[in-house]
Amino acid sequence: MFNSIRKFFSTPIFEGDDDKTRRARLLHVILIAQAIVLFAVLVASLIPIITAGEQISSTIWIIVGNLFLNIVFRYAMNRGWVDFAVAGVVLSYLTALSIAVGLGGTLNSITTIFYPLVIVIATLLINRRAGFVFFIITSLVVVGLIYAELNGYLPEPTANLNATSVVTIVAGLGLTFVLLSLASQGTDESIKRALAKEQEVRELADAL
Repeated sequence: MFNSIRKFFSTPIFEGDDDKTRRARLLHVILIAQAIVLFAVLVASLIPIITAGEQISSTIWIIVGNLFLNIVFRYAMNRGWVDFAVAGVVLSYLTALSIAVGLGGTLNSITTIFYPLVIVIATLLINRRAGFVFFIITSLVVVGLIYAELNGYLPEPTANLNATSVVTIVAGLGLTFVLLSLASQGTDESIKRALAKEQEVRELADAL
């Protein structure tokens, strides 16, 4: 059983498909980082409920739902459905974030720190064209939320600075660091592969 659990949470390798393996490796790291962020925010949100008897907010259900989807997408990735997992991660991320901001009643919420990461994830896991597409989609969503807030379609703002706010900001910065590290690592690997190919060409030229 322990080996099955360890295999489930390890990076899958697809023989003969380097690009699929690369995307799965990136998705593996992103899913782990996302799970840590969600769990940290969940714990911080549950503390006032346990200690002060506050009501369970809709944000907690959003977090729990995304933790469940995190496991679903990992299962899909391990089964080889990498495209489905990638699309699901990006779309669920944007959807959950927009719902959380909308329920919070204002775009002044610190939750908006996660919006740029939608574009970064799409670019890393798919390609630059997908990143541009999600830039357009995310921009339209933000404009729609601004319109809704200005015209009173959103509920009364509930954003207050507390321990959860601190955890959310730190988690957002941490996830940003992870994504930028993955992008930097991908660039370094591309340079190494290019240098290796160049060396092979030189050795072949010398042999000829």
